[in-house]
Amino acid sequence: MTTQVVTPRPATADIWIDCKSCGSEFLWSAGDQQFYLTHKITAPKSCRDCRERRKNEAELKQERIEAQVSGNHKQAGVIKSYNAEKGYGFISRDGEAEGIFFHVTSLRCDRKLIRAGVRVEFYEIDSPRKKGATCAERVTVAESENGEKR
Repeated sequence: MTTQVVTPRPATADIWIDCKSCGSEFLWSAGDQQFYLTHKITAPKSCRDCRERRKNEAELKQERIEAQVSGNHKQAGVIKSYNAEKGYGFISRDGEAEGIFFHVTSLRCDRKLIRAGVRVEFYEIDSPRKKGATCAERVTVAESENGEKR
């Protein structure tokens, strides 16, 4: 049995692509195409400016979260509900019936471990989307005294 080596075809022409974010056209050069092929990266869907703006927004969001988490103490609770398809759920804090919102992006553990009744630890921060509300960030599954995940 022989092994066939397939090499990516070199790009021969520049391509104009419509940005999915702002709608403007941007040039995807033959050189960039070759780089993407060589590194097995999918074609860009947005222009450099939009990609850079999203990167900066993500960094600012992380800085805001860091500032709030550093000033808070870790809380504990139990997953009240979780919808894996929609990517969010609610946690009941210890001693309280009211649930606190969490999004799948706030999980710092395997998503397969998250289901109703699981004990978790988290930080409560101001919601970036809803003024006056709070949400859970850095949600992790709590460990029992013997080190097992609950």
